[in-house]
Amino acid sequence: MELDSALSWLALSLTPGLGARLMGRVLREFGSPEGVFRASLTALEACNLPAATAQAVVSRGSFSAGQKEMAWVRELGIQLIHWGESVYPPRLLEIYDPPPLLYLRGDA
Repeated sequence: MELDSALSWLALSLTPGLGARLMGRVLREFGSPEGVFRASLTALEACNLPAATAQAVVSRGSFSAGQKEMAWVRELGIQLIHWGESVYPPRLLEIYDPPPLLYLRGDA
Protein backbone atom coordinates (compact mmCIF):
# COMPACT_ATOMS: atom_id res chain seq x y z
CA MET A 1 0.00 0.00 0.00
CA GLU A 2 1.40 3.41 -0.89
CA LEU A 3 2.29 5.77 1.94
CA ASP A 4 -0.50 8.37 1.52
CA SER A 5 -3.12 5.68 1.15
CA ALA A 6 -1.76 3.80 4.16
CA LEU A 7 -1.92 6.94 6.29
CA SER A 8 -5.56 7.53 5.29
CA TRP A 9 -6.49 3.94 6.14
CA LEU A 10 -4.63 4.17 9.42
CA ALA A 11 -6.16 7.54 10.33
CA LEU A 12 -9.64 6.21 9.61
CA SER A 13 -9.03 3.13 11.75
CA LEU A 14 -7.80 5.36 14.62
CA THR A 15 -10.87 7.63 14.52
CA PRO A 16 -12.58 7.52 17.93
CA GLY A 17 -15.91 5.70 17.87
CA LEU A 18 -15.33 4.15 14.45
CA GLY A 19 -15.16 0.39 14.91
CA ALA A 20 -14.94 -2.24 12.18
CA ARG A 21 -18.68 -2.27 11.45
CA LEU A 22 -19.06 1.51 11.15
CA MET A 23 -15.79 1.81 9.26
CA GLY A 24 -17.04 -0.78 6.79
CA ARG A 25 -20.31 1.10 6.37
CA VAL A 26 -18.66 4.44 5.56
CA LEU A 27 -16.08 2.80 3.29
CA ARG A 28 -18.84 1.13 1.28
CA GLU A 29 -20.72 4.43 1.12
CA PHE A 30 -17.80 6.71 0.18
CA GLY A 31 -15.50 4.23 -1.60
CA SER A 32 -12.21 4.91 0.16
CA PRO A 33 -10.76 6.50 3.29
CA GLU A 34 -10.03 9.61 1.27
CA GLY A 35 -13.70 9.72 0.24
CA VAL A 36 -14.76 9.37 3.86
CA PHE A 37 -12.52 12.27 4.93
CA ARG A 38 -13.87 14.42 2.08
CA ALA A 39 -17.49 13.72 3.06
CA SER A 40 -19.59 16.41 4.69
CA LEU A 41 -20.78 16.17 8.25
CA THR A 42 -24.35 15.76 6.99
CA ALA A 43 -23.37 12.90 4.67
CA LEU A 44 -21.53 11.13 7.49
CA GLU A 45 -24.46 11.50 9.87
CA ALA A 46 -26.74 10.11 7.13
CA CYS A 47 -24.69 6.89 7.44
CA ASN A 48 -25.93 6.67 11.05
CA LEU A 49 -22.61 7.65 12.55
CA PRO A 50 -22.88 9.06 16.04
CA ALA A 51 -22.46 12.84 16.02
CA ALA A 52 -19.17 12.70 17.94
CA THR A 53 -17.73 10.15 15.51
CA ALA A 54 -18.82 12.16 12.48
CA GLN A 55 -17.22 15.26 14.02
CA ALA A 56 -14.00 13.30 14.62
CA VAL A 57 -13.90 12.29 10.94
CA VAL A 58 -14.53 15.84 9.73
CA SER A 59 -11.90 17.30 12.07
CA ARG A 60 -9.26 14.84 10.76
CA GLY A 61 -7.70 14.73 14.22
CA SER A 62 -6.73 11.09 13.80
CA PHE A 63 -4.12 11.98 11.16
CA SER A 64 -1.62 13.14 13.80
CA ALA A 65 -2.05 9.86 15.68
CA GLY A 66 -1.80 8.05 12.35
CA GLN A 67 1.54 9.69 11.55
CA LYS A 68 2.95 8.58 14.91
CA GLU A 69 1.64 5.06 14.39
CA MET A 70 3.00 5.01 10.83
CA ALA A 71 6.49 5.81 12.14
CA TRP A 72 6.16 2.91 14.60
CA VAL A 73 4.89 0.59 11.85
CA ARG A 74 7.83 1.42 9.58
CA GLU A 75 10.33 1.05 12.41
CA LEU A 76 9.09 -2.46 13.17
CA GLY A 77 8.87 -3.51 9.52
CA ILE A 78 5.12 -4.03 9.66
CA GLN A 79 3.01 -3.90 6.52
CA LEU A 80 -0.51 -2.47 6.53
CA ILE A 81 -3.01 -4.21 4.25
CA HIS A 82 -6.61 -3.27 3.68
CA TRP A 83 -9.48 -5.44 2.55
CA GLY A 84 -9.20 -4.29 -1.08
CA GLU A 85 -5.68 -5.63 -1.54
CA SER A 86 -4.90 -9.02 -3.09
CA VAL A 87 -2.81 -10.10 -0.07
CA TYR A 88 -5.75 -9.63 2.34
CA PRO A 89 -6.80 -13.13 3.50
CA PRO A 90 -9.87 -14.08 1.42
CA ARG A 91 -11.30 -16.29 4.18
CA LEU A 92 -11.25 -13.34 6.56
CA LEU A 93 -13.48 -11.43 4.15
CA GLU A 94 -16.13 -14.11 4.65
CA ILE A 95 -16.76 -13.27 8.31
CA TYR A 96 -19.54 -10.92 9.38
CA ASP A 97 -17.32 -7.96 10.36
CA PRO A 98 -13.94 -8.34 8.67
CA PRO A 99 -11.34 -5.89 9.93
CA PRO A 100 -10.80 -3.29 7.19
CA LEU A 101 -7.10 -2.92 8.05
CA LEU A 102 -4.56 -5.52 9.14
CA TYR A 103 -1.05 -5.20 10.49
CA LEU A 104 1.16 -7.81 8.87
CA ARG A 105 4.61 -8.81 9.96
CA GLY A 106 6.40 -11.43 7.91
CA ASP A 107 5.29 -13.24 4.79
CA ALA A 108 1.63 -12.97 3.82
